[in-house]
Amino acid sequence: PVLFGLDSIHGANYVGGATIFPQALNLAATFDPNFSQQVGEVASRDTRAAGFSWVFAPLLGLGVESRWSRIYETFGEDGLLVERMARAMIRGIQLESHDGGIPTRAAACAKHFIGYSQPRHGNDRAPSHIPRRELYNLFVPPWQHILNSDDRPWTVMEDYNQINGVPTVANQELLEYLLRFRFQYEGMVVTDYSEIYNLEEWHHSASNKIDAVQQAYEKGDGIDMSMIPFDVATFQNSLA
Repeated sequence: PVLFGLDSIHGANYVGGATIFPQALNLAATFDPNFSQQVGEVASRDTRAAGFSWVFAPLLGLGVESRWSRIYETFGEDGLLVERMARAMIRGIQLESHDGGIPTRAAACAKHFIGYSQPRHGNDRAPSHIPRRELYNLFVPPWQHILNSDDRPWTVMEDYNQINGVPTVANQELLEYLLRFRFQYEGMVVTDYSEIYNLEEWHHSASNKIDAVQQAYEKGDGIDMSMIPFDVATFQNSLA
């Protein structure tokens, strides 16, 4: 079945007439989780009004690479602030409405798991080189606290890049050990846009699309859903 979602990261910016809010970096400057929750509620309501029940937000990456072109999507460089603001936004997105009006509750999709916000040289989708000590001490805590809380997102999106030479979409340590085993996350994990096919086309770690699908799926259950924009038949046949 086809499932649609929207990048409503600062309001439903793809929906005509929706209320638009400051980007996450400016939102974090308020230091006000209650405001972040309200942004999540409104973004979810406007997204649902357009017929979508899945919101690709918030971003849990740390804004530590100032050259990165998407740093404005982060809640800044402080892990505690990222956790508080992102957790509140998730709560707002997934809050059930009881006013009898337009349904406002949607599924939040926390992204991008993990380390995507520190690409080498700041180029988007460039590989990340993050020492394991730094990864676990800085980047992991916001995810760990949120995924172990009552406000855990119903879905998680992995990222475009590779950590220390291993593409995240095929990284057993990150998806199997860290996300599924350490965090005990049982929600749905979706790839970023066409990321499984990117194992062949971008990362060059797979010889063809079939090899790419098998790399992502044959060694575990880290990935539940492929965000695939085309050629569904090849994907299905690769799983046969």
